[in-house]
Amino acid sequence: MTSTPIPFTSFADLDDGLAAPKAETAAADIRKAAHIANGGEATFQCPSCKGSGRFRTYSGRDGGPCFKCSGKGQVGSRVIAAAKGKETKEANRIQWLADHAAEVAYINERADRWDFMRSMQDGIANYGKLTENQLAAVQRSMLKDTERKAERTEARAAAAPAIDNISAIQTLFDKATEKLVKTAIFRTVEITIKKAPMTGRNPGALYVTKTEGGEYCGKIVDGKFHRIFSATDVTEALKAVAVDPTAEAIKYARKFNACCCCGRTLVAPVSVLAVVGPVCGPRWGLDHLRMEAAAMLADEKAQEAAQAQK
Repeated sequence: MTSTPIPFTSFADLDDGLAAPKAETAAADIRKAAHIANGGEATFQCPSCKGSGRFRTYSGRDGGPCFKCSGKGQVGSRVIAAAKGKETKEANRIQWLADHAAEVAYINERADRWDFMRSMQDGIANYGKLTENQLAAVQRSMLKDTERKAERTEARAAAAPAIDNISAIQTLFDKATEKLVKTAIFRTVEITIKKAPMTGRNPGALYVTKTEGGEYCGKIVDGKFHRIFSATDVTEALKAVAVDPTAEAIKYARKFNACCCCGRTLVAPVSVLAVVGPVCGPRWGLDHLRMEAAAMLADEKAQEAAQAQK
């Protein structure tokens, strides 16, 4: 039996091929080190093209040689330092704006009508922040505005007229709140009183508006009526409600033929006579009016029956 000889295979080329990349890399490192030792600048991967040397658009299209590295894929340390400096500057700008959000909002609100604040706005746009002196000037202005606002509030509170028997009005709204009335409103011929939401800017306050027209007149807080400057004709109407809210409710119903609490038209004889409906009466503590009206109607029917028997 004749055996077939195994052909001789040389691995010399394979070894050379595997070793070549390592050798080239080592040679490149040696040349780079020698270049730096001789006074040359170290090079780094280009941050714009990631070493490819080609500029890529957002859609992935090839836009030609990278402008940052001129298509080489490598840049010097100064380019890297500039890129890092730009990133650091942007991060510092964002952090400064976050740390001084109140000051920035204050500047933006006043920039349209105040040259100084407009210049501060320009400074932030150009440099990303204000100098320490500029920031201190803005903060002093904010403090003065806060102090002036507090002084005006105190002055208005001192000048606000006290309403006698305010407890009569407050009792009405406390009763409505106890009965879970969602929108507590009490209407009279001249003014309408509405309770402010507990989650709003003036929780527990009572807003006063004109019944016809709805113009805002002021608010009742801690037993005082804080009216706006132009609302000079509502204080007496408010005092009348404080003295006898029931009488004012009757006047409203007689004029508008509607319930003073919900504003709905009164239809049932008892409701018309009582000037309040069957739902609002108990909720607002005015159910005594309905009881009186029911008794009056019963008396009238009894008298009519007695007359018919004669």
